Amino acid sequence: EFVKFKQELEQRFTIDSENSLLIGFSRGGTFALETGVYYPDHFKNVVSLFGYFNDDTARYISTSQQNYDHSKFHIVTGLGDYSELSSSKGYKALQESALDITLDIFTNLYHAYPKDRITFIKDLINKGEKNAIY
Repeated sequence: EFVKFKQELEQRFTIDSENSLLIGFSRGGTFALETGVYYPDHFKNVVSLFGYFNDDTARYISTSQQNYDHSKFHIVTGLGDYSELSSSKGYKALQESALDITLDIFTNLYHAYPKDRITFIKDLINKGEKNAIY
């Protein structure tokens, strides 16, 4: 259903489907990660702000024949959330996969993203640094 909805939006609003971005915060970040994994051909960039990675999705990555060459995954998290994220089986599977992943950890944030840093998302996607800690 989501992919159908996305395609309808692209047609209605003339969205460039080759450069689309899926971004979410908290549970929305989890949704973004998982949707990007299951439908990699639909998103060039997937950004998860303080999301979590489901172990079932990790199993899907390890057995899937999906081609992830087209997608970049960006995980932004705070130090408190990172400890939960990094201990999950799902995140370990993400790291071991062939996915193009950037991880950014903010040591001064727990589960919040400052509104004045929204332009940071664009910069993060454009520069594509790996594993930055701020």
